[in-house]
Amino acid sequence: MDDLKAKVSLMMSAGAPVENTNTNTNPNEGLILSSLNGVWIDQRFPMKPSFKEIAETVFGAETNAVDFVNEAEIVTNKVNLWAKNATKGLIEKVLPPDTIDHKPVFILANALYFKGAWLNAFDAKLTQHKYFYPHDGEPIQVPFMKGDTEEKHFYGCFKDFKVLKIPYHGGQDNRQFSLYVFLPNMIDGLQDLIQKFNSTPKLLDNCFKLKEVYLSKMLIPKFKFSYEFEASEIIKHLELTLAFDKMVADFTEMIDYSPESDKVFVSKFFQKSCIEVNEEGTEAAAVTCVSACTFYSVSPPPPRPSFVANHPPSIHLHG
Repeated sequence: MDDLKAKVSLMMSAGAPVENTNTNTNPNEGLILSSLNGVWIDQRFPMKPSFKEIAETVFGAETNAVDFVNEAEIVTNKVNLWAKNATKGLIEKVLPPDTIDHKPVFILANALYFKGAWLNAFDAKLTQHKYFYPHDGEPIQVPFMKGDTEEKHFYGCFKDFKVLKIPYHGGQDNRQFSLYVFLPNMIDGLQDLIQKFNSTPKLLDNCFKLKEVYLSKMLIPKFKFSYEFEASEIIKHLELTLAFDKMVADFTEMIDYSPESDKVFVSKFFQKSCIEVNEEGTEAAAVTCVSACTFYSVSPPPPRPSFVANHPPSIHLHG
């Protein structure tokens, strides 16, 4: 167990914040990468001390015993506030409105936050609006950042697509992060490119081996967007199905309950992410939440019947 804790701690340290301690550098330079974990378990199911220790000491998680049944709104606000703080305000709400309505047994969350300044920033005065061609819509005008063609850039040309690597400033830290832009040759080629990477994972590894070359033109769109989705079916397609199976899922090492009667299983797996890319650099965040329920708590009680005689009825006196 101690060996496992040591290895996991080493892995988790990759998400620790990176601070630039060189006071002579631009304050906007440097890089921040953080990974935070949160655990909320309903008080009906006491948390196992061994799990609490591992969650807090190995994963640095904030663990909480809460009342999902009677304080649904309060717990929802707490989880959303945790997500907001963990992502520096980029993601204000992570829980869908109906998550707590199912009286979950527990919610596990992970939040990633990234902020990096370009090693060579784009000149904002050179940013111009040009046409961007969505694969399923009309051309739209968006701001494009112009790269310096007098400097070499990391570039690669492959069958059906090109790759551009834009490094971030690493400050005093040895880690080097970069943004990789994969550009299909065809305007509508993005889905085919993604499918190609999914079917041939090793192909992606080869794309990180780029050469430094001079470019005749370098234009990158300046953008900001967010996206959220429920990922249960995607996870199941990856053959990670046991946690979703109410008949075989087992969380007895995590919480105190009877698997024979309570049938705790993962019911929701959702993620929300956002990213902004501009002349100075990139800021991005993502929050993943896993919600587990019991078999009897997933199906809400049947609705009460109603009787509204707002049209002609048949009336009978019966004795």
